[in-house]
Amino acid sequence: MADAERQLQVEGAQRARVGAAAVLGGLLFFGGQVLITLIGAKEKSIGILQGLAPAFNGQAAAHVDPRTVHEQFLVHYQWSLMGGFVISCFGVLLMVFPLRYLGAAEELRSAAPSPIGRYAAIGGPVMYGIFLP
Repeated sequence: MADAERQLQVEGAQRARVGAAAVLGGLLFFGGQVLITLIGAKEKSIGILQGLAPAFNGQAAAHVDPRTVHEQFLVHYQWSLMGGFVISCFGVLLMVFPLRYLGAAEELRSAAPSPIGRYAAIGGPVMYGIFLP
């Protein structure tokens, strides 16, 4: 019983920091994704008819490749897009702290604890942060 009370005291002391990390991580991830979406909304879309327009006019190829517009957009906004992805990655990596907190709480309360939750709490956000872009 004393061990359970001690664990509750430790969890209570960490609760505010873990909550702040969860909120900050969520806000950073959301803010980064909003930034990426706002930048992506500026991109001009090339539809099927725009791509086939030279063929309809009897030309073998367009004067300017329609994919060039997309490449120019990426070159022009590359730093802004990378910044949005970096902000999102920091938000995802901040999620390690609340997930470890929950994993430790589950491990102590479970009748048959498994270390998989601890590894998933660290590995999941790290892998998501790496492969997000």
